[in-house]
Amino acid sequence: MTDPVATTNLNYTLTSTSRLLGRGASGRPRQGRLEITAARNPDAPGPAGCRAITLTLPTGTGRAALTDQPERIDSSYSATGSWYLLKNTADPERISFTFRPSNPRHEAVFDDGATFVVTLDNIPLTAVPGDYTLTVTDESSTGTTGFAVGSATLALTVHPAPDPPG
Repeated sequence: MTDPVATTNLNYTLTSTSRLLGRGASGRPRQGRLEITAARNPDAPGPAGCRAITLTLPTGTGRAALTDQPERIDSSYSATGSWYLLKNTADPERISFTFRPSNPRHEAVFDDGATFVVTLDNIPLTAVPGDYTLTVTDESSTGTTGFAVGSATLALTVHPAPDPPG
C-alpha cells in the first residue's frame, strides 16, 4: 500500500504487490492489478461531496507507458450507492476511467467512514521495469466551498520478470 496522496477534499491510496506488478517475458505480458481507495481527506473541514473520480494510466509504446493494450483493462468498484463508468481510450497515450455517482443529485458524500475502491485488473504489463504514475482527479467540495477539480499522482513500480524455472 502506498502512502496516501490528497486532493483538497479526498485521500487516495494505491494497493498492489510486486507479484501483481511484475512485467512478463517478451511477448507474454503478465496481468497486473491495482486497487485505488478514495476516502475523505482528514484535513478537509467536514464531509466531502464528490461528483467524479477519474483515474488515468499512461499507455502506448513509449517509455512512460504502463501498457500498450489499454482496451484489455477491466475495471470495477466497491462503494455505497451506484456509480457509472466512462472508459476513455481515445488518446493513445493514456486511458481514463471516470466514475460518477448515479443518484439523482449525481453526488456522493464521503464522511469519516465512506470509501470508494476502484479495481483495475488484467492490466497487460508491457512496460519495462521502472517507476510509473497513476493520476487521480476528482471534482469535490466540502460544502463550505463550491465544487472544484483537484488532482494528485500515485507512484507505482513495475518489477522485472522472474527468472524462468529450471
